Amino acid sequence: VSKIFKTPYLFINAYLLALAVFHLSLVYMVALNIVEYPEMISGEMSKWYEVAGWYVLVALGSYGIGNSLGILVDKPHHLNDISYNYIVEKNNRFIFIQGIGLLLASLLFLAMAIKAYGNIFAYTRLELYGQGPDSRGLRVFMMVFPGAVMLLYLSAISKKQKIFGALLCAFAFLLFMLSGYRSAALFPALIGAVVWVKTGRKIPAPVAIGSIIFVLIAISVVGIFRQMGTYGDLGAEQLERSYKEATIERSLAEMGSTIGVAANVFKLVPAESPYFYGASYLKALKEMVPNIGMSVDVSDSRTAMLGKTALDKSEFTKLAPSDWITFHLLKDQYKSGGGVGFSAIAEPYLNFGIIGVPVFFALLGFVIVKFDLKDLRVNKYYYLFAVAMFWPLIRTVRNDFSNFSKPLGFIIIILLFWNLVLWVLGRNIK
Repeated sequence: VSKIFKTPYLFINAYLLALAVFHLSLVYMVALNIVEYPEMISGEMSKWYEVAGWYVLVALGSYGIGNSLGILVDKPHHLNDISYNYIVEKNNRFIFIQGIGLLLASLLFLAMAIKAYGNIFAYTRLELYGQGPDSRGLRVFMMVFPGAVMLLYLSAISKKQKIFGALLCAFAFLLFMLSGYRSAALFPALIGAVVWVKTGRKIPAPVAIGSIIFVLIAISVVGIFRQMGTYGDLGAEQLERSYKEATIERSLAEMGSTIGVAANVFKLVPAESPYFYGASYLKALKEMVPNIGMSVDVSDSRTAMLGKTALDKSEFTKLAPSDWITFHLLKDQYKSGGGVGFSAIAEPYLNFGIIGVPVFFALLGFVIVKFDLKDLRVNKYYYLFAVAMFWPLIRTVRNDFSNFSKPLGFIIIILLFWNLVLWVLGRNIK
């Protein structure tokens, strides 16, 4: 596929890379004796790791089939040079304005988070999302802010706009990395690199290689760093110690542990827990509509579901998949608000069984390749979606589908409201 597009910087490759790293890196490290992972080699769980490995291969193959079918039924469209240059300039202005709208919304949600928590840096990561203050402002800030800064940087035209966008990107990257929310830093950066190249710019090979090495070290550094205490307790000394303990092997092993989550899903379903029959996807679609009330809706919260799920297995389907697997594997973390994440490969199986995996990934591959077939510079809505809304989809490789649907819902609503405001003020840009 890369030969067809003449570049490896593709949306299909970005998703494929994340899917493979989070499901196969630990497998290969064990196979090459780089790390020891006894339960993958022998014991009761070993056969389920083997099953999980086969499902990973089915998912990868189906994804490739979907990519191929998407290429067969769609062809790129070209414009003449005069029309092209005019549309590119116009679209860049449109994208930059949308970035401003998302940035303003991000600041509003950040203010909500500060009002709820006070000093956010006085909390551990678990405390921020556990039983405590209203976390909606913080959660939505994390959904919206990464896309906002990438839009502003990638569509910048003037020198001032480029400097402003670059500073915001640097701030966002450091903020999310040092606070432990690595996916909010790394996945937008990955998509940013793809869009950078697809909009006519280049990334030198030494820069790309150096960035990969930096990221692999940084993942381990931040993981160790964030385990040392609350935000306010950490400083240069702890960061230096984290760097000394960090290794690329540790980063890959940490990311690759998603295969263990998938293995446990295949073990539990349907032997000990029923199929969801689409319930998790319906729940994800339902959650696209934000809760804008003054109080937090806890009807489907972990606390409300705890007693029910302990008694009635049919109630499991009301939980998000990440909550469901955490309940089964680590009940203490379930009660405190923690979790083990999930797997994009396990979720279609959890819902629809064996057939769910190939069908889901064939459809996904078919849809994603459409973004590679479009020239983003003259397709502003594809451009907007790719930068602001595509990175949460990549995050679902190690989470459930709601990690994509929720940001998608918020961002669409924010952009609709922002453009309505611009229209009322007579400053709408088409």
